[in-house]
Amino acid sequence: MSILDWQQGLGRYLRLGDPTGLGPELATPALWRRLQVYRHNVAGSLAATIAAAFPATRHAAGAASFAAWAESFVAAAPPTQPSLWTYGAGFPAHIEVQAATAGSPWLAALGRLEWASQEALFAAEAEPLSAASLAALATADPLRLRLAFHPAVQLLRSRWRLLDAWHAWRDDRPCPELWAEDQDGWAILVGRPRGEVAHRRLGPWQGGFVGALLAGASLGEAAATCPATAEVAGELTALLGAGLCVGYSIATTREPPP
Repeated sequence: MSILDWQQGLGRYLRLGDPTGLGPELATPALWRRLQVYRHNVAGSLAATIAAAFPATRHAAGAASFAAWAESFVAAAPPTQPSLWTYGAGFPAHIEVQAATAGSPWLAALGRLEWASQEALFAAEAEPLSAASLAALATADPLRLRLAFHPAVQLLRSRWRLLDAWHAWRDDRPCPELWAEDQDGWAILVGRPRGEVAHRRLGPWQGGFVGALLAGASLGEAAATCPATAEVAGELTALLGAGLCVGYSIATTREPPP
């Protein structure tokens, strides 16, 4: 048996408990007991990593259901990176079917919010636009302006009031009604302005506007998606004031006015 075959067999055993690829050298009872302890420790550590990354999802799902989902995820999707903080990106998708079957389809969306917060916490550092840069923006053609966002910034959309629910479960308070009054487009802006993860709930037009900017649209293109009554200037001021923008560029062609 080659070293690669043995390593693959060990990995299969640690994930699935299948000993067939380990080889006869581990057949002694003493070595087998040690290997079982090792498997238990690995699986337990990975499940604990998932629980630490998704505390509100665990609270909402219940400890028993969450533990079963975490165990099946660990078996199906072992880590592929050496940093454990990166482990768990696929967990919301993993529980989506199970949570929907259990009558809690919003659990996967709550998990995505928690994972976005995890990614924001560990995202690369970047300096917000300086006062001088902000002053220079005043002289630029706003319709051609493209903003660069901090690496931590993400936009999540949901039919549910996830942010209210997340705060409630995190603080061990009764959870509010999850179903959103307006199903046309709740959005949550996740970022790490000045070193601390923060969230802001956006209305439908705000979510569309910020989503367009994050996708690389110019200010003119993004504003064209908004209703005439939208306070685009106020939303732009909020983004800049929160320190979520780290750079800008000017589009080479002028965009038509909205």
